Amino acid sequence: MSHYFIAIPVPEKIVQPLLEAQEHFEADVRFKTVIHPDDFHITLLFFGGWDSAKRTKLWEELKTKLSKEESPALTLREINSFGRPAEPRVLWAGMSYSKPLMTLQKKIRDLAVRHEFPVEERPFTPHITLAKGYKGEKPLRLQNLSMELPEMGWDAEEVVLYEIHPHSSPRYKAVDRIILQ
Repeated sequence: MSHYFIAIPVPEKIVQPLLEAQEHFEADVRFKTVIHPDDFHITLLFFGGWDSAKRTKLWEELKTKLSKEESPALTLREINSFGRPAEPRVLWAGMSYSKPLMTLQKKIRDLAVRHEFPVEERPFTPHITLAKGYKGEKPLRLQNLSMELPEMGWDAEEVVLYEIHPHSSPRYKAVDRIILQ
């Protein structure tokens, strides 16, 4: 069964500082999974293996509703992690607050709820995953390995429906796109 998610892709001009962050934090040595640069994205809704007919119906409605949405302006801000700071589950790059991005994600989430999709209850934290599954022998101390991200910005011009191919690299294949205003 295929799994899917909706996300904003990261443009090529933003990839280099993310690769430098992966290198700075020795992601290839300290983490089980290092994210391929073509897979960098900001997840808006994870479908998993949700019923394909329902997913298709929701996506078609999103195409109608989101095509009139404003392109959120995004700016890289920080490196952070989820999980225990010494052994994080996820190392990620975050963005400065963007009200249009938060509004876009809420619209997607609310429409998913109307389609009876079981959405995540945790608050939305927009981020770009860099690595997953800490495996280092010594605790990771982000404060000791601090890194400044350049304040690079971009407009999120599209929302993409991705299919996950877990045994491929890159892992995510764009299935369809919604162009934003």
